[in-house]
Amino acid sequence: MFSQIYRIWKALSDFGVQLFDSESEKKYRRIQNQLLLVFIAALISLTAVIAALAYTYKPAQPGVLNAYLLVYLLPTVTMLGLLVVALFAMRRFATPYPVIFSLAAGVLFIGLMGIAQQRGSLFYLYNLALLPIPFIAVPQNRRLYQVVAITVTVSIIAVVLSSHWFLEFYAPLLPLPEPWMVSVVAYITLFSILLTLAAYFYYIWRQNTETEQSLENERRKSDALLLNILPAHVAHELKDRGSTRPVLYDSATVLFTDFVGFTQIAERLTPSELIGELDKCFSHFDSVCRKHGLEKLKTIGDAYMCAGGLPLPNRTHAVDCCLAALAMQAFMREMQKLNESGGHAYWQLRIGLNSGHLVAGVIGAQKFSYDIWGDRVNTASRAESTAAPGRINMTETTYELVKDFFHCERRGSVDVKNKAPIAMYYLVGLLPELSNGSDSLTPNAAFVDRYRRLQA
Repeated sequence: MFSQIYRIWKALSDFGVQLFDSESEKKYRRIQNQLLLVFIAALISLTAVIAALAYTYKPAQPGVLNAYLLVYLLPTVTMLGLLVVALFAMRRFATPYPVIFSLAAGVLFIGLMGIAQQRGSLFYLYNLALLPIPFIAVPQNRRLYQVVAITVTVSIIAVVLSSHWFLEFYAPLLPLPEPWMVSVVAYITLFSILLTLAAYFYYIWRQNTETEQSLENERRKSDALLLNILPAHVAHELKDRGSTRPVLYDSATVLFTDFVGFTQIAERLTPSELIGELDKCFSHFDSVCRKHGLEKLKTIGDAYMCAGGLPLPNRTHAVDCCLAALAMQAFMREMQKLNESGGHAYWQLRIGLNSGHLVAGVIGAQKFSYDIWGDRVNTASRAESTAAPGRINMTETTYELVKDFFHCERRGSVDVKNKAPIAMYYLVGLLPELSNGSDSLTPNAAFVDRYRRLQA
């Protein structure tokens, strides 16, 4: 039964709610409908109370009961019908005016019923329970609605004071005939006012809770988005200070990748297929970077750039980058075999590594991006461009940092664009004594031990 009542309540609350309304518009429309439903339920209850009192009252004169029913029951039923019409009007018109008009009529109705009874019944005070409604039921961002809300509020206060003044100096229009009826109405009025105020407090508490939860969810989303494009400590500094300071790193390693044959193979792919293949490769590179503690910096077309030793400095950055480079090449070889087995050509990967000092930070006021600068970065790019397809090329500075961990082939001095010749090496794999059997890509316990000593 309760589930059926709830479904009816929810259906009536959605009267006039349109699919493309904003969340704010939907919220206010539901509040307005629910207020009308509460008023309707209250008037049905009031009608039942009046009917019960009329049934138990046995007047001495025959016409007295009809007079009471005319003054008390007829306005109540009329007001009830007006609220039902207003509720169905909300289904057709995207405006809160049916609620405002119903509220104004309700204020007059309560005022009339209040001065018809003795002051001891306190019925006229029920208008005070209606004071918060104009501010709950209308959007606060529309000036016209604010004016209407203030006008209705002032009217409510005026009607309450006028009713009190009237009963102070004049007799009620049609007083209740029995003292016990006055007591019953007074208790019902006080109970209704307290119940209404409790409902308001609950509504305000729920709104505050929902607002706080919504703000917390939005904060988490913005934090997650910020952490997705910036390192954690840089993001926190940016939130706390509004800006970040560039940091000089004495030793870090930069890794560049580039696809060989990308243009030729891309020409035979549809745009969605091309983006899908790039996403597959770069998503795997992202997971490799996370595994080895590298910081992804950016992608430029088919190029991928990351670095080790930042934003938190460490002594293993060159080894970490070499492990990541080997994992990336292993993945690309698997992808190449898979595509070639299906008769499709696939691009090969070139990787360049260089180590040394550089500057990292965030610049600009829009579309923040964590980036690095310095000659070492340019040299890493040159190392990538001078590598053979499917190979990992490193400068001598990187080689000196990783020679105790990896087997490398000396290339000698290599001519580099806009630079003097640079000594370079190809990374082949782990040293035999540090690898797991015949697999030159998987470290063994000896590697882990040596790696931990380097960390210390």
